[in-house]
Amino acid sequence: MPEPIILYGANNRPIPKGPPAFNDPAHWTIVGSGSPWGDNPPKDYGKLLDAYTSWVEICVSKISMSLAMAPLYLYRDMGGGDLGDPIERHVVYDLFRRPNPRTRQVRMQFFQKTWIHLELTGNAYWYAPGVVAGRPRELYILRPDRVKAVTKGAGDFVEVLGYRYNAGSGVEEVMLPVEEVVHFKYPHPKDPVYGLSRLSTQEYPYDIDHALGVHEYSFFKNRAVVDLILSVKGVTQDQGEAIVEKYKQKHQGPDKAFEPMVIPGEDVKVESLTQSAKDAQVAELADRVRDKLLSSFDMPAGKVGLIEDVNRANGDFLDAIFARESLIPRGRMFCETLDAQFLPRFDDRLVCALDIDVPGDKEFEQKRDVEDVQNGIRTINQVREDRGDQPVEWGDTWYKPFNLMPVGEDPDLGESRGEDSTRGATSAVTKDARQESIWKQFVARTDPQERTLKRGLVKFFQRQERETIERLAEYGPKTLGVFEGWSKGKVKAHLTKNMDLVDQILGDMTGYTDEMQELLRLHEYEAFREHGEAALAELGAIEIDFNLQEVQGLAWIDEKVATSARIVNEGTFRVLGDTLSEGLVAGEGIPELTARVQTVFADSWRGTEASSRRIARTEIIGAANKGAMEGYKAGGATSKEWIAEIDDRVREEHAAANGQIVPIHLGFDVAGEALAHPGDPSGSPENIINCRCTVAPVLD
Repeated sequence: MPEPIILYGANNRPIPKGPPAFNDPAHWTIVGSGSPWGDNPPKDYGKLLDAYTSWVEICVSKISMSLAMAPLYLYRDMGGGDLGDPIERHVVYDLFRRPNPRTRQVRMQFFQKTWIHLELTGNAYWYAPGVVAGRPRELYILRPDRVKAVTKGAGDFVEVLGYRYNAGSGVEEVMLPVEEVVHFKYPHPKDPVYGLSRLSTQEYPYDIDHALGVHEYSFFKNRAVVDLILSVKGVTQDQGEAIVEKYKQKHQGPDKAFEPMVIPGEDVKVESLTQSAKDAQVAELADRVRDKLLSSFDMPAGKVGLIEDVNRANGDFLDAIFARESLIPRGRMFCETLDAQFLPRFDDRLVCALDIDVPGDKEFEQKRDVEDVQNGIRTINQVREDRGDQPVEWGDTWYKPFNLMPVGEDPDLGESRGEDSTRGATSAVTKDARQESIWKQFVARTDPQERTLKRGLVKFFQRQERETIERLAEYGPKTLGVFEGWSKGKVKAHLTKNMDLVDQILGDMTGYTDEMQELLRLHEYEAFREHGEAALAELGAIEIDFNLQEVQGLAWIDEKVATSARIVNEGTFRVLGDTLSEGLVAGEGIPELTARVQTVFADSWRGTEASSRRIARTEIIGAANKGAMEGYKAGGATSKEWIAEIDDRVREEHAAANGQIVPIHLGFDVAGEALAHPGDPSGSPENIINCRCTVAPVLD
């Protein structure tokens, strides 16, 4: 016999096996008839739990899984309907993640089992013993068929005083205080205590579905079906039994059905069998029963694979119907129960909500967005706001279709580029004015991105310097003690062969590299995405989903930032190691070595912050131009043009490349190197570091 589980109540004391002392048993009455220690539920919940098969299981599994996957957020009600932002950290989140140490359930399993009980029986129970200041530290699910409510009062005026629970397996019933039990239930039109499930109202369809399943199984397992019966006169008892046995061996089982049988003898009678009309109605009955069960659970037929031609559009529609009519009402009831019976044990103002996603009609929304932008109804930033995206610098102006130049900012049309006028407005404007406009729009987007990344890099280098100096203070005296009394030549010779002492001061280069890699990835991905969307808008193709290009961009950015972070940190560690070694050879103390460390980081965050600015510009320009290139390709551009800013800071090689046009999939010839776009990381450092150039599309 398994060891019984001891259930604990308030103040960490075992719950008594008999009637508790917190109320006078003489005043406990029952709804209806039954034991004074708990009223039997109005339904056989054990039978309802056993119904978790066939179409019931399919429906309940989809509902319970969908609701268990929905994120649950906590809020603090500040009054007046103001909930503010979700609470990020709370002990309730931790409790849900690991409900209890006994069953080793995780949040997903715990919530799904709760919903399964609720869908099958209309009731679900949590036992939440208050072991620390009345706040539960563990949660247990109670089986609905083992719970009996103990009540006081009569009719509709009933007070629940507690619950008796039979854990089974030889464990005696225990009384659970009402304040330590959370009772989720669907409303019952007659019973004020217990809930009523959808399945309870569909017992006949379920029983028929179950009977049909048994019928089909028994048919294939036991029934032998033949097309012909051959009757032979003059057969003895023993011969008849032998024929039956032979009949079973040859025809019993699903793989032997419908084979003909021949019995040797004279005077043979042939009888043909046909399917009766009643048998033909079984399939129709099964369909009707299935449809009733699906309807009772608000389950669209397409969600369980009964509609063959489900595409993305009507699939999203089915998901939206399922979410609005099935999941959201259930989720709201669930959260209101937690608000009333569970969360006040932590904070009276605490409330919760399930974040259930409701898909929209994506094709309609996308078409509407395109038409609104093209007809001046909404700006690109307004569309982005409705989609939940961040605004962009260039998104507050309406763009005309085809030429897509900002209204009111059309440059003067001057000398044609001498190419076919069918190439559109891009080729119809004067070269300098057009290029200047393109470059200024590009800089307007990249400058804020560069500044944001630069600030992140400044903080990174500032912290790296501080931690290096802290390690110098910790390990420096030991290092100096090792070298005390040594000659400069001996110290230098030692450091040439062994840098362990210096490496202790430098710290973990891999850790710093990983941190910088994440910093660069965050900002470069945003630059890639924003400039890719801007490129599509420039071509009038905002209906194209940029996600496909993002997938390619993520891999490209991952490789790019990994290389950049490694090169930067290898350079930092090399310079730090060299200067600290020089100081140690020179016999310098901690103050002088500290000054050397500060000198290394002088350009990173002290003074001009030149190195942080240089890294930020190089990384952002490369990612932005790569994103634009992917957008141009997706939008149908066939060629591309190199655009440089012609000023006193431009590289001669980049000024020479200005206006160069090549096919979209080929590289520009810049200083003898083939660059896919400005900032292409495959180029040499001399060709990409601090580059300010951009790229423009050329259409056929």
